[in-house]
Amino acid sequence: MVLLSCTSMHDQSDLHAILYEKAARYTASEALKRRIVEATLFQASECPERLFEGKIDDALAQLLHETACAVLASRDNIPVRTGFLPAAE
Repeated sequence: MVLLSCTSMHDQSDLHAILYEKAARYTASEALKRRIVEATLFQASECPERLFEGKIDDALAQLLHETACAVLASRDNIPVRTGFLPAAE
């Protein structure tokens, strides 16, 4: 079992807070914001190379946007194209 250092746990908390704030642009629902953040973090862990396409802030914002659209569409039963859109240039 790998234990995270206090610094990396703090960094994770900061990243979570930043994503949560950005998720608020898509919904006022606390549950949906949490779902968007967790899904974004999951997607980033499943496909980390996406975060190295250009600036990491831009790549993370694009990933959050795509994830938020997918989460909100699934909530409303709207079909969503599978996969990710290419990162903006």
